[in-house]
Amino acid sequence: MGKGPQLAGSDRRVENCDILVHRDGHEVKFLDEGVDEGGEYLVIRHTWTRPGPMAGPHWHPALRESFAVEEGRMRFCVDRREFLLGPGERVTIPPRQVHRFWNEGEGRLMVVHEVRPPGRHRAMFELWHRLDREGKTTQQGVPRNPLWMGLLWEYQDGYIAGIPPFVQRIVLGGLARLARLAGYGSEPELAAPLGAYSSPRRARRGSNVCGVCARSDRDLAVSSGQQEGAGKVTPGKAEVPRFLKPANRLVVALQRAGLVIGPMRLLSVPGRESGRMRTTPVSPLTVGGQRYIVAVFEGARWVENARAAGWGVISRGRKRERVDLVELPPEERVLVLREVPREVPRAAWFLRQRYGISDDPDAFAALAQRCSVFRTSSTTPRSSERWPA
Repeated sequence: MGKGPQLAGSDRRVENCDILVHRDGHEVKFLDEGVDEGGEYLVIRHTWTRPGPMAGPHWHPALRESFAVEEGRMRFCVDRREFLLGPGERVTIPPRQVHRFWNEGEGRLMVVHEVRPPGRHRAMFELWHRLDREGKTTQQGVPRNPLWMGLLWEYQDGYIAGIPPFVQRIVLGGLARLARLAGYGSEPELAAPLGAYSSPRRARRGSNVCGVCARSDRDLAVSSGQQEGAGKVTPGKAEVPRFLKPANRLVVALQRAGLVIGPMRLLSVPGRESGRMRTTPVSPLTVGGQRYIVAVFEGARWVENARAAGWGVISRGRKRERVDLVELPPEERVLVLREVPREVPRAAWFLRQRYGISDDPDAFAALAQRCSVFRTSSTTPRSSERWPA
């Protein structure tokens, strides 16, 4: 802590730089980024207009952060040492030191923030801003969707203080992997507007497995994969992503805890031999007033169980609905599958990767012999049926 030369880029006037303004008035201005004798860096100017906490206790394994106050007063707590910075003063926080900070005064606070190496901090700030603009965060800035929360945690390249890192890697890291599998971390997803905002520059590329994003009330339900306990894909077929099975388990656990993720539902069907309810995530949506579920994986056990039982339970959070499941013959699947590339582009991406097909709707229609399609309709539960706990 002390006075000294300004941070890299903080004495420059950069024209046409990006400025992100949050609903609470927090302004993030990217001043400079590049490489110098000290390595890669990113320089940001933060402007806060409200007093109070700006970041809770956290630490970074590899990042070194520096803060230089230009206006106002900023209080820091670094490894349980607390101190106050005023204009012209700065502090450098080495890796692995727990720190938090807040706006001490009632007026405006302006701080130049340097990160070395920058990691994914720019992507983090840009994603956070998009979520904020769309009202997808709480007043405290926490994403309402656990998948976005997992991605933001991953983008910060650090850990929350007080929670064992291995727990964070399992829970939040699992959410981040699931988000990428669902297409949340792919460049098209980040570039596509949540509303009116677009184009973060450094989004991580991901693959779409279990999420489906609808543009209207017409869409398609695409199953996220094999059911819990499903066997291996038969030879000659594309490999199932290694994270799919644990990702499905995580979705099931979150949904049962009441945490709803996007359009996903849980489909539970009784096992053919055990009679126990087996659960897999799906995204049931409506086409022409009728709901459908499409099985991406050939020979998935939930498909075989659904054929045998003819019924299942669709749940969203803690709401459950008993449905009849009627498998369409291949000739009737064609009309549904043709809608996939236009209505559910993320599902289309996964089918293209899996089956090596083009964007042509006819190519998707040609999957009618390989991809099962079930029509669902609500029915009254029967007393003899065993529902999932």
